Amino acid sequence: MNIIFRHVFIANIFSILLTIVLMSITFVLFPLDRWSLLWQAKMGNVSFFVWIGGIAIGIGTIVGLSTGWYWKQ
Repeated sequence: MNIIFRHVFIANIFSILLTIVLMSITFVLFPLDRWSLLWQAKMGNVSFFVWIGGIAIGIGTIVGLSTGWYWKQ
């Protein structure tokens, strides 16, 4: 596998795991009264969980590309 793609893949996995851990800690420290409100929450007509996943994938891709290009040189 190409070194850049490998770094992007690993960074995306790490970013998703880090997001899950941080969201879990947040929900443990600040529990919700009604979980149904979280499923219905939308930002810009896009679900809250889609935003969280998109941000995690975006950050992982940027970090993976930058480290992949660095290690390729």
